[in-house]
Amino acid sequence: MLTIATPLALLAAVPAQDAPPAAVQAPPFAAEQYAAFDFWIGEWDVHANGTDQRVGENTIERVSAGCAIRETWRPVQGGDGSITVRPGPTASI
Repeated sequence: MLTIATPLALLAAVPAQDAPPAAVQAPPFAAEQYAAFDFWIGEWDVHANGTDQRVGENTIERVSAGCAIRETWRPVQGGDGSITVRPGPTASI
């Protein structure tokens, strides 16, 4: 018996192709203005104003996938604290 495939039947036999990949977008906080405080990121010794007396240390780091900056301070005499800030699009130094 001879079978003739119609073009429509052939299309049905073709495996479905994956959808094209979505365009790669930059992270929402990758814009230049969000880097305004990058100079501050790191480990810092804190000294009393105008002296060599070390009074504490600060750690400044990016958090929340780069969307915010956290400052953690640790005084020499004990205790600690932190603050997390999310610079806005108009942040400037």
